[in-house]
Amino acid sequence: MSSEESETQSPPDGPLVWLITGCSTGIGRAMAQVILEAGDRVVVTARKPEDVMDFSEAFPETALSL
Repeated sequence: MSSEESETQSPPDGPLVWLITGCSTGIGRAMAQVILEAGDRVVVTARKPEDVMDFSEAFPETALSL
């Protein structure tokens, strides 16, 4: 892709899809919460998947907990 093409691309329509690791606590958890509340889709991950299942329960259409 040339530099001219990259400058003229428009942003995608609809929600973005995010992959966020370390969502059981801290910044990862806060980011996932804010992004889900904004309407984007998020794949939330943690070492212990049970620690992030609440995201899938609260946002069943936009959160995938792994």
